[in-house]
Amino acid sequence: MTQPFSGSNFVKTASPGRAAATSALSFTGTNINFNNDTIEFTTGSAISQDGGFIQNCILYRTAGSPIQYSGENGTYIDNIRIVAPQTVFSGNILVSGSTNVLQTSLTNNGTLENRSINSFTLTIAGNITNNGTIKNSVNYSLSVNISGNFTNNGAWSNTTTTLNGSGTQLLSMTQPFSGSNFVKTASPGRAAATSVLSFTGTNINFNNDTIEFTTGSAISLNGGNLRQCVLFRTLPSPIRITGGNDTYIESVGVNAPQTEFVGSVLVSSGNSLLTSLTNNGILRNRNINTFTLNVNGSLTNNGTIMDNTSYNLGINITGDITNNGLWKNTTTTLAGTNDRTITCSSAFSGANFTKSSATGNITALTSIEFSGATVNFGGSLLTFPDEGMLSVSNGSFGNAVIDGSSIRFYMQKSYCQTTQFNTAVTLLGTFVAGANVAFNGDVLNQGTLMNHTINSFTVAVAGNLENFGTIANNNFYTLSLNISGNITNNGIWNNNQTTLNGTSDQYIYLNNQIDGRLRFDAGSGTTGTWQGPSGSLAGNAGFSGATTQILTFLTAVTNSAAGQYYRAGTSGNSRSFFINTQANPARMVTLNFLIEGLYDSGGAMKTALDLNGQPVFGSGNADQVTIELRSASNFSNILYKREFVLLSTNGEVSFIVPGNMTASYYLSIRHHNSLLTTSAAPVSFGSTNVSYNFDAPSKAFGNNLTQTHDGFFALYSGDVNQDGVIDTGDMTIVDNRSMEFSEGYQPSDLNGDGVVDTADMTIVDNNSSNFVSVIVP
Repeated sequence: MTQPFSGSNFVKTASPGRAAATSALSFTGTNINFNNDTIEFTTGSAISQDGGFIQNCILYRTAGSPIQYSGENGTYIDNIRIVAPQTVFSGNILVSGSTNVLQTSLTNNGTLENRSINSFTLTIAGNITNNGTIKNSVNYSLSVNISGNFTNNGAWSNTTTTLNGSGTQLLSMTQPFSGSNFVKTASPGRAAATSVLSFTGTNINFNNDTIEFTTGSAISLNGGNLRQCVLFRTLPSPIRITGGNDTYIESVGVNAPQTEFVGSVLVSSGNSLLTSLTNNGILRNRNINTFTLNVNGSLTNNGTIMDNTSYNLGINITGDITNNGLWKNTTTTLAGTNDRTITCSSAFSGANFTKSSATGNITALTSIEFSGATVNFGGSLLTFPDEGMLSVSNGSFGNAVIDGSSIRFYMQKSYCQTTQFNTAVTLLGTFVAGANVAFNGDVLNQGTLMNHTINSFTVAVAGNLENFGTIANNNFYTLSLNISGNITNNGIWNNNQTTLNGTSDQYIYLNNQIDGRLRFDAGSGTTGTWQGPSGSLAGNAGFSGATTQILTFLTAVTNSAAGQYYRAGTSGNSRSFFINTQANPARMVTLNFLIEGLYDSGGAMKTALDLNGQPVFGSGNADQVTIELRSASNFSNILYKREFVLLSTNGEVSFIVPGNMTASYYLSIRHHNSLLTTSAAPVSFGSTNVSYNFDAPSKAFGNNLTQTHDGFFALYSGDVNQDGVIDTGDMTIVDNRSMEFSEGYQPSDLNGDGVVDTADMTIVDNNSSNFVSVIVP
């Protein structure tokens, strides 16, 4: 043809012969029906239709350039088979019926859709490259079956695309795929991603077959889901899964050196990562039920791990754990029996943190914080770095053996049970002891030590115990202490009873009296009568058990009780107990200051609230702070510090420091979202009572206080990341937490109302605009 054919019908009757195109064929408004016979393209290679249709026809070409088929104005194909090395579609082609088969590779440069009278399927027994548009018609849908490779460089939004090849099918995309369904039938082959894969609103179901990421390394899912699929990669770079708009994964296995989650990924049932996971986005369960994600490797969280609105997320992890973000799903389980590490720059705030087996040691590479969690380490060994801290608030901790060197244990509104400490421990906050708590090293109490409210409990201390805080009974039940080493009391000691039951001489150093029952255990096998500084204690109204193994003081132990105690018998004397008074008693320090974010009015602050609107540290306490005593000649040298001291709503802090702190020191105040603030000059500790008031700019070094709305002065709030300056770094943290509707006690909640919102952002923004930063000597 040199001119288009525009007759209404162009028909070939069935016969042994075929038609041979020696030029391009062009039809206008023509209905072509070849009754299942063949057009062979010899020197011709193209057919175009402007309207009409072609049906019951085989388009055939053996070699060379592709068959090019172009349609316009409602042209459709029906029961067409193309046998050629390559086919190119252009214009607008409609698919009618479901018996159209391209036994060839297809390049679509036009618009391909179903005829709008029904839903139809196009079968491509080769590769497909889409540079144009593949879509559904207005009322019905198009399905495409592909047995070869898949390349999308255009718009692809039909209802169902199925990969049904028996060999490896390559997947490549420069544009997102937005069809409703992307399916692979179960077969010996697999799909191989040679680029980033991007899907929008697509339900992907691979029927438990595999996508191997070769030169590609990422899959992006904006809506829809990924189901029954194995993601596989051998190269060292991670497979990145990006989710958004309620994307969920279900029955997905990932077998790669590393997996990375970005955006928002929802977990449904049956997912298992045979790899380590880095979460840089938001990881939650799908909000139709409670689901568990299995991570058979390490998990690093730099984003958010949390429950969805109505149901819970569980995570089982066999490898190391690192948390740098928000981690508050309901249950995290350390599965397996292997050794592992924990690194923590942010708190674990999920409801349950559990280790499934006592076998396998855990090494904490940093301090660890749990908030609102029931923590159960399954009886395993947990080792901390030197002077590392274990922090537990609004929950419980138990079933662990703690090791390390001079660790610190902070507790608030929590309790500890079935835990053995094999190292020296400093107790901070309020340590509430349940059953089976034992300290095999020295204990320094700088907070409150008491029993759990559910019963009376006994705590064993195999080393020395020095008290700078409070030791007391809790509620209607009592705390008993069995101590094998020496004791020193600089604070309040008023528990039910304290028994010294060591095997050698023991010493008591009194800076303050002991009001609870003190008992000396001479040990089994000793006989005779107890002797005190004034002689025999038999008949002494201040004691009971003077002729038994255990001597009990019936009155408070004061300086008047100083001296040596032992049980004298015919077979020899027992070991001795010495009560000594120190010449240089501990110092009571009282500081007064206000915090800008918590400030209310009239020189008083509000209490910091938790996510339930309850005071975090009890009624009358605004917050907690750390006080540092720094060298007068070298400010960088911290000589002593008291952590987690309660700050009352009227701005007062009181605590005790050792008696050997007798020089002059700079006093620095640390608060979790305020600027480090230091006294204007070193403060003398020459007397037993030390006080200092930050009530004017001249009282702070560099005049670094802000004025409140009613004329008082306060510490600047807004240093959320504690880098010494209030700037965009702090603003970003607060802004992110605000967008997450984050709740509870945390550094981002500057005004302490239990929620992060624009009110907190305003404080940071104002101080950032004024270039506020730390000023130190």
